[in-house]
Order: sequence, then structure tokens, then C-alpha cells
Amino acid sequence: MFFKEKNKYIVVGFTFIVVLIIFFLPDNIFAGNRSDNKNDNQSADAFQDDISAISETLTTTEIQPESSDEVKPTTSVSFTEETLALTETEKLSDDLTISVSNDTNINDNRYSYSDDIDGSVTATVNSDGTIKIEYTEFPLTLTLPSSWNGRFVIRHGCLCSKATYASGFYDGKLASVGLKDISQGSSGASKVLGKTSDKYCYYYRVTDVRYDMDDAYQTEEYNSLRSDIDWIMDNAIFVAAIDPYEKGEISSNGLEIEGYTSDYICDGGTKSRQWICEDTWHITAKSMAYSHGLVWYECWDTDDGDYYGWIDSEYLYFYDSGFSYKKPNLRSSISDLRTFAIGEISSNGMQIVGYTTDYICNGGSKSEQWICEDTWHITAKRVIYSYEKTWYECWDTDDGDYYGWIDSNYLRFY
Repeated sequence: MFFKEKNKYIVVGFTFIVVLIIFFLPDNIFAGNRSDNKNDNQSADAFQDDISAISETLTTTEIQPESSDEVKPTTSVSFTEETLALTETEKLSDDLTISVSNDTNINDNRYSYSDDIDGSVTATVNSDGTIKIEYTEFPLTLTLPSSWNGRFVIRHGCLCSKATYASGFYDGKLASVGLKDISQGSSGASKVLGKTSDKYCYYYRVTDVRYDMDDAYQTEEYNSLRSDIDWIMDNAIFVAAIDPYEKGEISSNGLEIEGYTSDYICDGGTKSRQWICEDTWHITAKSMAYSHGLVWYECWDTDDGDYYGWIDSEYLYFYDSGFSYKKPNLRSSISDLRTFAIGEISSNGMQIVGYTTDYICNGGSKSEQWICEDTWHITAKRVIYSYEKTWYECWDTDDGDYYGWIDSNYLRFY
């Protein structure tokens, strides 16, 4: 009873205080100055709407405790981590994309040991692992065996053994290649690789000792590389324009002569024929190449402009030529094969000439013994080196016909 009476007096007292406060406060506290202005009434209505919206928001929103370490909903934390992870992944992807984009000019076949070559050449690796060396000052290309990878140095156009060059005492020089004025002649050169309008391109093979003979490793490396030099130079390619053009004619002692394609002569492609040329035809030569161990001229018919392709210089006679590529024929003696070699003609479908013994072995007039077809079966009984090639004396394996001497490049032995 006592508490009920007490509460009643408290409520009455509180009500009395509120009435006093309202009585003494200015009228404009609740009335907004009680203006009859339409805009003021609209503002009051908008204010009431805002109060209602706030009330609804407070009713539906979960109020989080205030703390210096704010506690966030678990779903929000998970989402944030995933977002950051995705962002980092996208950034990494972008970086990789940029990196790949910036490297599009990198040559994938570049030679790995770039410090071993100087500015006289460029080096790349072919699909078969051989190494392509292109000289920067003249149009010469060398192909090095794949076994040379990381074992050679090139300085000023010279091929050197890396094992010896790195020692710092001997230079390890194996061969040098360079240009020489035509007026100086070809004395001392191991081989003429090509010709420009006023210069020869020469290869000089080193004959003196360029390594430490007391060092077993240097000796083995040097001799191993040196054994490949002749093969490298025989497969060199030198292509240059002729200025002015040279005019002449086919000179083949009545034989038909083949002109070959640029792909075969200049790019090392499959051996393929451009034209069959007749003796005494008039030709105009516009380019010259050293390839496959021979000197070639790119020829057109002087009279009607037909393109003959690349013709072996041995079968060309130039009216005003100041230089002849014909060399003395270094001929070995004939060797009998202890065991006859059995095989077949391998010429990619072309006809191949077998020549007479008088021409191949005695230096007589060039004359044919037999015209042979691709895949014919042959038996070789003797061999000789002549006209800078190896020749086999061949008979038909099946019927015994005598074919004469056939270039080893067109033979495949079983």
C-alpha cells in the first residue's frame, strides 16, 4: 500500500514539472514559429516523415556494440578475404599478361652463350640443334654442328676453341673468314667462299698450333672442333648481287645443265630443279652464291628473259669476266672397295648422270656414260675423289649395266 501511494505521488510530481517546463518555454520550440506559410508547413510534414523513416531503420537494424575492436559479421569477414584474394589473383594475372606482352619480341631460338660471340656475327639455333652463324659485314652464313653448342668463341669473324680461348694464353683459332680486294688475288686462301663487286670472301684454315699441347683437355677440344671445319665451310652459303651484271653462255660440252631453285641454293631446302639448260644458251648473271661446296650464278636468258635459276659456275663462260672460279682438279688415286657397296640412286626424283672414266679419272672431256633414274639399284666397286667430290663407279645390281662414275651425293648405301 505504501509503495502504491509513493508511486502515485511521483507520477503527479513529474507531471507538474513537465507542465511548468512547457509553460515557461518559448512557443516556437514545437510550432516552428507557427508560421502560416505553405512552405513551412510542408517542411514540418517532411520533418515528420524523416522521423518516421529513422524510427523504422532503428527498428530493423541490428545495433552493434561500440568497441575499439569492432566486431563484424562473419559473412562480411569471409567476403572481404575472398575479395582480397581475388584481387591479388587478378593483379598477378595482369602482371603475367604484361610480362608476356613485353617479351613478344624475344627470339626463342637465340643462342644461349651470347657472350661467346662478338658483333661480327649473329647466332641462332636451328630446329635440328645446329647453330646458324650470320656475318654482319658481308652476306655469309655458316652452319655449325649441334655438338659445338657452348664450345666455341667468335672474335672478329674467327672461329676459336672456347677451352683454349678462355685460358688466356693461346687464342684457340680454328679458322678465319674475311674479305679481300680482288686486285690482291687469292694467294694463301684455303677456299674462296664468294665474291662481291670488288672483293672476295675467303676462308683461311689455321695450320700452326693455337692451343697448349701439354693440356689434354685443350688438345682434345681443339682437335675435335677442327675435324668439323671442312664440313662447315663446304656447307657455307654466301649470296651477293652482281654489279654490273655479267653476260656469257652455257659451256657444257654439249651436256644439258640444271639450274636449281633459290630455296635449295640459298636457304638449304630440298634439292629441286628450276630449268634444264642447253649448251651455248646465252645467259645474264645477276647474283652469285657459294653453296653446297660450289660457286653458283643466278641466271636469266639474255634473249627472252626466262629465269633459269642457279647454275654451277663450272658450266658458265663469261665474256668479260675478270675472275674465274675454275680450279685445278685435285684428284686422288682410284681405290678398289674391298667389299662392294650395295645401294640405290637417291635423287628426289631427278635424273642423275654417270660420267666416263676418262673425265672423272683422267681429266678428259666431260662426257656422259649413263643417265640414271631415282631409286635404281646400284653396286659400287671403286671410289675416287675428283672435281672436289667423291665418286663411285657403279653397275646396275639387277642386270649388270655399267653406269659409270656417280656423285656420292646422289647415292644411298644399305
